[in-house]
Amino acid sequence: MEVFFLLLTSFPDIIMTYNLVASSLKNFKTYCLSIFV
Repeated sequence: MEVFFLLLTSFPDIIMTYNLVASSLKNFKTYCLSIFV
């Protein structure tokens, strides 16, 4: 049960990290496209 609570409290951090990674990947893809095109 403690593990579930720990997961619940760290969930916003996980989402924030995921959004950060997703946005940086999107920026990287745009950057690569702007080089090749």
